[in-house]
Amino acid sequence: MAGAAAGGDRGGDGGVQRGASLGTTVPGVRPAAAIMAAQFVTPFRKSGRTKNDRADAEAIATAARQGNMRFVPVKDIDQQVRLSWHRVREGYKAESLAIGNRLRGLLAEFGVIVAPSDRALCRLLADLDGQPGLPAELRELLRDLAGHWK
Repeated sequence: MAGAAAGGDRGGDGGVQRGASLGTTVPGVRPAAAIMAAQFVTPFRKSGRTKNDRADAEAIATAARQGNMRFVPVKDIDQQVRLSWHRVREGYKAESLAIGNRLRGLLAEFGVIVAPSDRALCRLLADLDGQPGLPAELRELLRDLAGHWK
């Protein structure tokens, strides 16, 4: 059967279980998965600039044979969820910083310089009508962008 995997048909996606790592998918069926961090495998890649599947596979095989290779433990579901929360939070922080810098840059293009603090930017955004050199369309744009900020 064309879409069946070795262990039987697992759905209409060609036997691929999406969203799950090898370590969490088959803990009781196969030997425990040994996961190596990429930074531990990179020094074993022979061709420094050429990164392809063949070079990566050779580097992984060479690294796995080393007696002192450190493996990464498989995370359980609770750990993955907790790390997901952290990644999303870090993304929000980076997005907030980017929007704040974008607001400062747009204001600077029109001659309004804002101190590099969120408090100073908030004060200026609260009093956009008090800035006589800003066009009305820009004020509307800044208010909309400020709605996405913080």
